[in-house]
Amino acid sequence: MIEKLTFRVGLQSYADPFGSAVFDEDAAGIMVMPEFDSFNMNAGIFVLEDDDVLSQSTTFGIMDFSKNINKLSLKGSFYYFQMRKLYSKFYTGIGADYKLNDTLKMGGHFIYLSTKQDPDVGGYKSKGYFGYLFLKYSSDKFSVKLNFGYAPADYTADDPLYFSDVVSYTYFMS
Repeated sequence: MIEKLTFRVGLQSYADPFGSAVFDEDAAGIMVMPEFDSFNMNAGIFVLEDDDVLSQSTTFGIMDFSKNINKLSLKGSFYYFQMRKLYSKFYTGIGADYKLNDTLKMGGHFIYLSTKQDPDVGGYKSKGYFGYLFLKYSSDKFSVKLNFGYAPADYTADDPLYFSDVVSYTYFMS
């Protein structure tokens, strides 16, 4: 059952729950944020560039899920990014954070990416993934965090392997 339903329309900030590995920008869009009895969800669509303003239509759709079970926080996401008539990207992500005690926290995430170019511009396909682990120690005014991330790259194969985020606004304007 839905406990609370929130809508946001207009310019708003969105950062993915994976340490901004995919997206962290302000964008015009519509967000729906239902809070269920057992989990939370965010869904929305952002227009990053409109073909009425510039030459290319670019949109980004999101769906995030999260659930807290005592000291364990689980998260999952699906993202769809499209630069119309050029290419599209589909991201799938999972992750977890675990609080060992009041001072020690650990976690990680894994994101898989599939990219497909429009057939009119070559039909190129690629895939990639990004894995990340962390360990954080906090005590009073002191905090230290150890991070480890891995994203392999192989451009020599027929289906290249590399990870990339959603194209930023600076790319659109250049």
